[in-house]
Amino acid sequence: MAETKTTNKQPKILSAMHKLMASLKSLPKNRTAPAGRGGRTFSYRGIDDLLDALHPLLVEHKILVLPKCLSRDWQFEAQAGHPWEMAVTMQYVFKSTEDGSEVSVEAPGMGADSNDKCSGKAATSAFKTAMYQTFCVPVSDTSIDSEAYPDPAPSRAEPPDLQKAKDNLVALVKSEAATHGLNDFSDENTIGLIRAAAAAHGFSLPLKTLEECDKVAVVINEMDWQKIKEKEGANVAA
Repeated sequence: MAETKTTNKQPKILSAMHKLMASLKSLPKNRTAPAGRGGRTFSYRGIDDLLDALHPLLVEHKILVLPKCLSRDWQFEAQAGHPWEMAVTMQYVFKSTEDGSEVSVEAPGMGADSNDKCSGKAATSAFKTAMYQTFCVPVSDTSIDSEAYPDPAPSRAEPPDLQKAKDNLVALVKSEAATHGLNDFSDENTIGLIRAAAAAHGFSLPLKTLEECDKVAVVINEMDWQKIKEKEGANVAA
């Protein structure tokens, strides 16, 4: 929550912050983080890029940024990598050097490290969050999240003939069931029979090739439907 404190009727801090926003250029995500626990890299905007952009504008518009740690919590995890983790809540006061008026904001931050830098990383995270959100710093012409992770590989739709072969297997089971008096053969039982037929050849669902579908169809045609009917009747009676 932002809080504004003024020492006269026309605080200069608000107009100074507005002028800073008008002068602040976009900051692209031109840095790449090493692969983390999930094995994925991502693009980001570093603290150095932010400070390089903000410092001259803060000086020009006579704004001080005064940090204060409101709370912190740390924990140790006995595992490789970054066992020390810290969460902080920071307050940043933007203060005009002209009239003393000020605006304060709060931001959370988290950091992890294997030695003594987790608190610094947490404070850096909070500072970046506060500055990026307070001044709505754009990321060139792209969405702020568009490069956070690489786009997933495009989904590969099944070839029409493979999908048709699978549909034919379902129709085959339904037809055989109706022929043997099982007119209300459920979809669950249909898939169960197809799965059992696939397992007879060491396959698992979903079937991946037309050859697998053909072999499953042969097994379905050779099934003892009288036993299946008897089993179905027993299930209904139960």
